[in-house]
Amino acid sequence: MKATLTIDQGNSYAKATLFFGDKPEKRVRAATMSLQDIVRMTAGTHIDGVIYCSVGGDGRSDLPAHLHEISDGPAIELTPATPVPVRIAYATPQTLGLDRVAAAAGAAHLFPGEPLLIADAGTALTLDALGADATFIGGNIAPGIKLRLRALHEYTGRLPEVSKHGDVPVFGHDTETAIRSGAIRGVAADIAAAYSAAANEYGATRIVLTGGDAETIEPFIQELIPEASVQRVSSLVPIGLNRILYYNENI
Repeated sequence: MKATLTIDQGNSYAKATLFFGDKPEKRVRAATMSLQDIVRMTAGTHIDGVIYCSVGGDGRSDLPAHLHEISDGPAIELTPATPVPVRIAYATPQTLGLDRVAAAAGAAHLFPGEPLLIADAGTALTLDALGADATFIGGNIAPGIKLRLRALHEYTGRLPEVSKHGDVPVFGHDTETAIRSGAIRGVAADIAAAYSAAANEYGATRIVLTGGDAETIEPFIQELIPEASVQRVSSLVPIGLNRILYYNENI
């Protein structure tokens, strides 16, 4: 079975995922990731293909220059020009986040023929509509939980910095719970509203939920729209990157 590697440089962390066929077998996450980290992770495994994706494009990693040292097969750095297994109906595809493209490719692979709302709850919250014909229709970007909590502390005079962990009542009973509930329930409300719009406009039948805060936010989405089918997929972006790799090269 072919072994492939996906590397996703996000806003807060870099994630490397080792696949055997379609199955993610090993994942490493770190604030920064070097070639040496990848070599240690894949020690003893023959890598047949690798794909790298960054949302920053700021040169923070030297990995793109060393992809051919990782793989004996295809070595791809995902760019807006890379062919992908979804159709992009976005007015400015060159500015479309590559993680959003990868998530769409992953969702289209996992739920073929279904119109979907893809919600990636990370540093930023992205809400993207995917048509039944695997067309990336477009979406919205909003602050995620972490950004909301940090902004309330940094841009006000007296509000404290609050963790996302703890009580999340419908209405806060003190300042800490008021901030936490406002951030977490606010993100859940954004997702619920986007799903309702996607269902009305494009016939969306499912929310595909991913990102670092997916587990935190899932019960609050179900509380708001209990009729919705919510599928949490922890490795959606790596799965999509792996599909893009296979789409580009016969490995």
